Order: sequence, then C-alpha cells, then structure tokens
Amino acid sequence: MNTSKQFIRKIIYILIITGLLIPLSLIGRPSTRNSDNTVVDQGGVLSRTRNETDLSIATLSQIDPASESMKLGSLGLRGLAANLLWMQVLEAKEKKEWDVLSASLDTLVKLQPNFIEVWKFQAHNLSYNISVEFDDYEYRYQWVRNGIDFLTQGISANKRDHRIQNELGRFSGQKFGTADERFQYRRLFRTDNTFHERMGAFVNVNNLDTQYGRDNWLLAHEWYRVAEDMIDRGVDGLEVRLRISAPNQYQQKPAQRRNMMLSLNDEIAMEREFMAEQWDRASREWIDYGKRKIIARGGFTYSLEQEGAKVLEVRRLREQLDALAPGARAEIFGNALQEAVKDEVIRSQDMELLSRPYDQLEDRELASVQVLEGSLFAITRDVERKIAERSSPEDRTKAFRLVGEILTAISGFRSAEQDRSIWNYGHWRSRNEAEATDTAISARQAEFDASEHRRNAIFVAYTEVNPVTGEKERIPGAIESYEQAFRLWAQVFKDYPELTDGTLVEEIIDVCREYSGLRLKSGMPPWIPDHPLQAVVDEYAIANQEPDLFTSDKVRTLLQLEELQQSSIYGLPPRPQIEFEDFE
Repeated sequence: MNTSKQFIRKIIYILIITGLLIPLSLIGRPSTRNSDNTVVDQGGVLSRTRNETDLSIATLSQIDPASESMKLGSLGLRGLAANLLWMQVLEAKEKKEWDVLSASLDTLVKLQPNFIEVWKFQAHNLSYNISVEFDDYEYRYQWVRNGIDFLTQGISANKRDHRIQNELGRFSGQKFGTADERFQYRRLFRTDNTFHERMGAFVNVNNLDTQYGRDNWLLAHEWYRVAEDMIDRGVDGLEVRLRISAPNQYQQKPAQRRNMMLSLNDEIAMEREFMAEQWDRASREWIDYGKRKIIARGGFTYSLEQEGAKVLEVRRLREQLDALAPGARAEIFGNALQEAVKDEVIRSQDMELLSRPYDQLEDRELASVQVLEGSLFAITRDVERKIAERSSPEDRTKAFRLVGEILTAISGFRSAEQDRSIWNYGHWRSRNEAEATDTAISARQAEFDASEHRRNAIFVAYTEVNPVTGEKERIPGAIESYEQAFRLWAQVFKDYPELTDGTLVEEIIDVCREYSGLRLKSGMPPWIPDHPLQAVVDEYAIANQEPDLFTSDKVRTLLQLEELQQSSIYGLPPRPQIEFEDFE
C-alpha cells in the first residue's frame, strides 16, 4: 500500500514538472533572426524584456571577453569596484597623471559599459577639463578629439540608446565651434583627415564637405541625424526609446547648419550663392522640424508649424456646438472676456481679436489668436461646458463630446506654443528666412569687409592712385563699411520686425560697440545722429539697461556738448535745433 502511494506521488510530481516546463519554455523561448540579423520572432517574455531594456548582447561576436571576465571577477562587488575606480580617476586628474587616468577609464567602462553617464562624464572630462590644462591649442585640440574618440567606444555597448550620438553631436559642434580657441580648432579640423577617417566608421563624412573645407558643425549635424534615424527606424528591428523630450531631440539637427553659417560669417568672405543656398537649406530643415508630429503626454499630437491650423479646427467644432445651443456663446463667452479684461488677464485689443470671425483674420492674427486661446484655457473650459449645458437633453451627450474635442485641440496648440517659446521656434524660423535674403547677405558681406579693414587698421576711407590705370580710387574704411551694413540691417528689420527682439539684435549691438570704438580712435564723435538702427538701439538699451549704448537722448546731449565746445573755441553761432524722428 505504501509502495503504491509513493508511486502515485512520483507520477504526480512528474506531471507537475512536465506541466511547468510548458510555461517555462514559453517564457524563456529565445528570439530568432534572419541572416541579416533582423528579428523574425522576439521570443518569450524574458527575451522580449532583455531586448526592450537592452540587457542582453545580441550575438556572441559582440561580447567583450575582458569586460565580461571583469564583471564576473568582481564577485558581486562591481559597484564598489566602480566607486574605487571613480576615485582613482579623480585623483589622477588632480595629479595630472594622464596615463593613469586613461587606464582607469578603460577599466571603468569595462565594468559599466551600459551606464551612459560613465561615457558622458569621462568624455567631458577629457574634452573639457583635461584639455584646458595645456597651453598649446594643438594639444588642447588633441584632447578634445580624445574625448570624442572615447565616446565612440560606447556605441557598440549601447546600440539602442541614442544619447551617445547626442553627446557626440554636442561635443563635435560646441567644443570645436564655441570654445575660446574655436578659430584654431576649426582650422585644424578642416585638415584633420586622420580624425575624419575614424569618424567615417560611424557617419558619412562626405556630408561634411563645403567649398571652404570640412566643417565641425556638419559633423554634429551627422551625429544628430544618426540619433534621429535610430529613434525613427529602430535598430535591428527593435524600437529605440526616446530618452529626452521630442522637441528638444529633433531641434538639434537643423540647428547645426545655421551654427555653421554663423561661424563662417566671422571667418571667411563667403560667396553670395553659397550663403543663400546654406541659409535656405537651414530654413527648410527647421520648417521640417516644425512639421514633425509630436505626441504629448495627454496622447494628442501637435506640431510647431501649425500656425492657425488648429484654430480653424476649433472654429469648426465650435460651430457644431453652437448649433446645439443657439445664442449661448455670444452671452457666455462675451461675459467671460469682459471679466478677463477686468482682471487684466488679457488686453482690450485682445478681446477685439478674439471676438472677430476667423475668416477676417490674417495669418499672423490667427497665430496671435492661437496664443491667446492657449493662455485662456481655464476660462475656455468653463465657457464650453456652460454652452453644452444649454443644449437640449437629447443633444447633451453630443455637446459634451464636442467640448472634449475642442479642449483637446486647444491643448494641442497650447503645448505647441509652449514648445515654440522654449525652443525659440518662431524666431529662428524668421531668422533663417531673413538671412537667406539678398539684403541680409549684403549686410553680412559689408560686416566682414569692415572687420577686415579694422584688422588692417584701415578705419576711414581714403583715395589712392591705381598703378595700372593712373586713376584715383576710393578705398572704403571700416567705419564706412559698418555704416553700409547698418543701413542694410535696417531694411531687414523693416521686412522682419519680429527679429528686433532676439539673437540678431544682440549680435548687431556688439557690432555697434565696435563701430563706436573705431570712431573714437579716428578722432570722430562715437555716434552719428541719423544712425539707421537708432530705434533698435534705443529699444535694446531700455529693455536690457545698457547705459553704454548711444540712445537718442545721449546723442542729443553729445550734439549739445559739441555745439558748446565749437562755440567757445571758434565763437560760432549756435547751430539750428535738430529734430530726431523715430526710426520706422
């Protein structure tokens, strides 16, 4: 009897074990791939989890024996070992023992190859911290390259994390292009074929070429393009998770071409055709970024280039809602707007704009309405619900469904306007377009001529005899070239008034300071009373509290002082009163 019971228990155990093998096989089933390494079947739960979290190495050929052996050799104390190595790296940096530092870094990344912060921190250490320890800019350049080379080693261990490529784009652009030694760095970069060959293993270096040599900003452009492709297309048939906000990620690539042009403005006398082509490409890339559909946290989609489009969608939905509650909007919305003006939430002119039919609004007015609608979201939510409550009982469900669609649409362009503001989308859209115009290109060329004259100490215009023709030729100086640039920029601001508040004005204000200094060095008054950019300078000086700028009031004072000085020296009669007109 006991033997029979034992036999039955064994049979039950075998059946249970056999039954457990089925779910275990389903959970642990490995993924299958084609010969080109694309995924055919993602396998069981464990396999999918490993792929989603990037915890596994896809093929044996990608395993680093040294790294895996080091992880096993740490006997579960990998965290402690990593901390000790971090301390060793910092100590080597303080003692300037660069060989010890490099060896410690190599060991550290073998222990923590999937920890992105290790790669980011240590690459920053090489390119930013260690490079500044050297006086010679060529040695500094080498250490900047070392930081970038170090980052590329992290790509194979983090194939489905785009943050390495983002950092490579940032280092390639900013460190070469904005450092104090940027002119030397960019010159060295153009001819650094060895470095270009190494980068060619990861990006298409042919896309770095311009008629003025290879450009580091275009290398940054390529790295950000690779990151975008990873996110949009995935890697090895698997999805790549977006690690930062979409507007931030996708604005990186189109910003690099304009950065290139802003750098070249100070370096080279560029041809007009090249300038127009590159600024036009920068403009088109920026608009493509603006048209990209972005998914917000609420699940709705929006784009930064949706000027007025969502407003028209809201209009269509509101017309359907108003048909269910005739006459309610005029009363409820009108009262809400009056309260908003009273509480200084909006201005009276904003109330007039919001009350006007959409078909009577221009494109820029539609964009303004879009901004206002976003700022009045709380008020709008109450207004739309009150209107829905005025509908008949049988239409109530449809009315509140329309309210939901209206609020979703407004939430879309509310998020868009917020991101447009954060990333300065509208400004750079206009800036790229303006820089591609003939007027702005001529202004840039006049600015460059002025800078060249200033470097050659040719401050004022002079005449000389042409040795070939024997005729007198007038040679313009830096001051005259600057004034020509100011006249051209005045026209640009007239065509694009939205640029009077932004980065372009800041750049031109610095040029105005150089111009004032040259006039003083040349024995001239530091400013002219009919300066083409006087209104722009006045507005900037007031908004930013810049007392050193020559505002209209300061120019009047200078003229009066000059008049008193001339009168006391030469006994001249007072000059007529000069009336200053505001710049249009």
